[in-house]
Amino acid sequence: MGKITFESHPVSYIQLLEQEIEDNHPSRLTIEDIEDISDNYQANLEYKWWENEQLELIADLKSKLTPKQLELYNQFS
Repeated sequence: MGKITFESHPVSYIQLLEQEIEDNHPSRLTIEDIEDISDNYQANLEYKWWENEQLELIADLKSKLTPKQLELYNQFS
């Protein structure tokens, strides 16, 4: 089976991006996670930047779906 792309499987591709966001969430911050010192703090900060970029990409890709594809996407969301 080939690689899933937006061009080959647009709905599945968007769902994979959304799943990747869920799968890569770092550990929750605790009181001990101090800015600029904690690796966990840095991981959460980087995750938020990456998540925002991914959400913008997903929104852009959704806007390119046909009405039928968008209906299919909404059935699984």
